[in-house]
Amino acid sequence: MFKSTLQRIPGARLLIRLFRRLARPGRFLVWHTPHEPFRSNLIESAREEFGPPFLDIASGTRRLGPDFLNLDLNPNSQVDVLGDAGDLPFRSDTFGLVWLEAALEHVPDPVSVVAEIDRVLKPRGWVYVEIPFMQGYHADPGDYQRFTIEGLKRLFHSFEIEWIAPCSGPASAFCYSGASFFATLFSFHSRWLYKIWFHYVFSYLFFPLKFLDRILIAHPEAHRTAFGYALLARAKSCEDGGDVFP
Repeated sequence: MFKSTLQRIPGARLLIRLFRRLARPGRFLVWHTPHEPFRSNLIESAREEFGPPFLDIASGTRRLGPDFLNLDLNPNSQVDVLGDAGDLPFRSDTFGLVWLEAALEHVPDPVSVVAEIDRVLKPRGWVYVEIPFMQGYHADPGDYQRFTIEGLKRLFHSFEIEWIAPCSGPASAFCYSGASFFATLFSFHSRWLYKIWFHYVFSYLFFPLKFLDRILIAHPEAHRTAFGYALLARAKSCEDGGDVFP
């Protein structure tokens, strides 16, 4: 009742959202390379070359744009299709662009997911992927693996990889690990104390350091301790020797 009344006040929703983020700074310990204008440029290129629809796998509550179909295991107002990334409920050669952000670490069989992306992409279609590297364990509902740059190249060997680069750098990794370390040190084997220390004390102390990634992420050795990587690749055409699916 109080919440619904408060939300009618102009600007109240923005204040509520800001309070939620400030109350749990552990949720934004990570500096991320800006999606714009990269995202809009990639979408526009895919729109000109292939036309919609595009696919966002494990979309959660985000909506990248009107051209995207959102697929997720869990229903919410932004999900269009309920489905498993390892068994996509779409015909082959359907999408000109597939977006996969912060999802591959949560699937038990990433090889099958990548094979399914290859199947549903049109020849020469784009795939954009983000995956953590130096991030701590975070089950949603499971957390199964991390990949180095070499591991990502091997996983996407059937694609033409345009580039792989850190999307969150060593400063973000240091902030996340540092807050977790001190929360572990001072929680005395208590999970409850760990959460208090991590979310409400050490995250406040560490999160300003994440902005160093604006500089550090361009360092040639930043990939060694990056918080996460991004990958952009294209599906091969049949003439290129790409896998052929019925």
